[in-house]
Amino acid sequence: MKNIITKNIAGIGCAILVIVPFLLIGIGTLYISLSNLYLQIKTNDWIPVEAQIKDVKLISTPHDDGSYSYETKCTYTYIYENINYTNNIISIGYGNNNTENHQELYKILQYTNILTAYINPNKPNDSTLAKGINSTTTSLLIFSILWNGFIFVFYKAKKYKKIIPFFILIFISGFVIIISGISHTNFKEKITIIDKKSEKEIKQIEEELFYKAIEEHEKNK
Repeated sequence: MKNIITKNIAGIGCAILVIVPFLLIGIGTLYISLSNLYLQIKTNDWIPVEAQIKDVKLISTPHDDGSYSYETKCTYTYIYENINYTNNIISIGYGNNNTENHQELYKILQYTNILTAYINPNKPNDSTLAKGINSTTTSLLIFSILWNGFIFVFYKAKKYKKIIPFFILIFISGFVIIISGISHTNFKEKITIIDKKSEKEIKQIEEELFYKAIEEHEKNK
């Protein structure tokens, strides 16, 4: 009897060790996506101010499989009620991932001097360049729903055998949507440019980027 109880406890313990990490991923991604979604909706009530771009970078991160993920970094300053602020939030929830068109965003900001930033009037050091919802958050939310749905269907597999093939199709379709990039945020519409760089400045930047690309190519030979 004791052996049976011990085996049952051990079995339950192993099951918990296997299931808990999956549950934590599901709960964590759902919390992050919903929190960012709430904050993004709140930015629609934030007030516009002029902001000046100080620095723009495109950061590439290599992965073990040979692929890269990217992120555009931007530092900008603005004045509100005679106080200077500096921030680097482009869009709440935006970061290093494969769900956004980072190169397009980089090009937009790289060729801009002054643009509109949206600030929280109750906390002026909170700001964003692109208000509203972005695809980073929607992609994470889709992933979270699919992930949690997979856990639920797997747990209730015996009861929901008929819907498993249908759910697998939905699961694959969701990942295709996330990976394909068809849901990229349209930063051209979301970012309001006030003053662009001159043609001479843009040409100089393009030449610098060209020679930098050549140098990096030579290094990687």
